[in-house]
This record gives sequence, C-alpha cells and structure tokens, in this order.
Amino acid sequence: MVMVVAVPKTTELYWSSVSCPQGLIVVMATERGVCWTGTPGTSVDEGFAWLRRKMQFDRVVEGEKIAPLQQAMNQLQRYLAGERVQFTCSCSAI
Repeated sequence: MVMVVAVPKTTELYWSSVSCPQGLIVVMATERGVCWTGTPGTSVDEGFAWLRRKMQFDRVVEGEKIAPLQQAMNQLQRYLAGERVQFTCSCSAI
C-alpha cells in the first residue's frame, strides 16, 4: 500500500519600497508576480493585513530577491524619475 500526501507549496511574500515626495510606496510580490501595491504613505503593515485576508504566506522577506519584484521596483523608480509611463511587470491574481 502506498500513501500519497499533497503538501502545499510554501508561499513566500517579498516586499520592497521606494520613496517619493508623498511618502513611501510599498510593493509586495510572490514568485508569480506583484500582488499588492500601496499608495504613497500606506504602511507595510496595512499591506500585510490586506494580503492575509486574501492569501496564505509562510514567510516574509524584505528586498528585491525575486524577478517580479525587481522588475516592478525598477519600473516604479523609472516612473517616479519621469522616464516611464507604462508598466509591464507581472501581476499575481489572488
């Protein structure tokens, strides 16, 4: 007899922020793409609280350690510098 048990994949949530004149802009992502972006001045804790109602995550990592967040932060920084008006980073439907 063989028993197979499905173990859910651990979801890691990554976040980073960039400063603008109105305050910090926080962006959160999983491996699949950006899943939350705060308006300037919205706290990181508000983002965590909102996401906890929508998804499960086991670990939170600060920093741009995954491609979707790296791309989003690069595009956001370029937008704030006046260089970009269109975003092409991947988004993750929750």
